[in-house]
Amino acid sequence: PSKPRTLSPLEHADYFGVSKLISVRELFEARAHLGHKEGLLNDLMKPYIFGSRLGHHIIDLDQTVPHLFRALNFAAHIAYRDGIILFVTRNQQTSHMVEETAKACGEFAHTRWWRPGLFPNSERQFGTVTRLPDLVVLLSTLDTVFEEHLGRAECARMLIPTRPCGHNCNPSL
Repeated sequence: PSKPRTLSPLEHADYFGVSKLISVRELFEARAHLGHKEGLLNDLMKPYIFGSRLGHHIIDLDQTVPHLFRALNFAAHIAYRDGIILFVTRNQQTSHMVEETAKACGEFAHTRWWRPGLFPNSERQFGTVTRLPDLVVLLSTLDTVFEEHLGRAECARMLIPTRPCGHNCNPSL
C-alpha cells in the first residue's frame, strides 16, 4: 500500500481557504464599490468600472473578487514561507490603522515620506545589510493626485512584487 501523499500548498488552488474570506456581498457592505471622483481613473482600469453615479466611479465587484482572491492567495503564500510583507500608505486618515494592522499580523508598515533610494541603497540608508521585503502592498500607488509613489519604481527595480490597491493606478505595472 502506498503512503498518502501530503498536499503541497503550491499544488492546491486555495490551500489557505482565502476564497471563504471574501464575497461580493461583504465587499458591497464594506462600500468597496465606491471609487474616486471621475477624472482620476487610469485608462487601463476602465474595464473594471461598472459605471458612475453622482460624479464618482462605481467599481465592478464581480470582477474585483477574483483579482482580490489571487492577491490574497499570493500574500498568504508569502506569509506561509515566513516572507516579509510591507504595507505602504501616505494617507494620514488610514496610516494609524495600517500600522496597527501590520503590527497585529507580524508584518511591517511604512506610512511616512518615502526616502528616495530606500530599497536600492538600503545598506547605506540603514547602515547595515538589511533584508528587503518579499511583497509590498501599496494602499495607494500615487503620492499626490498626479505623482506615482517612489516605492513602486524602486520595487520594480529590485524585483520585489507589489500589489497595488485602488482604481486610479496603472494595473499593468
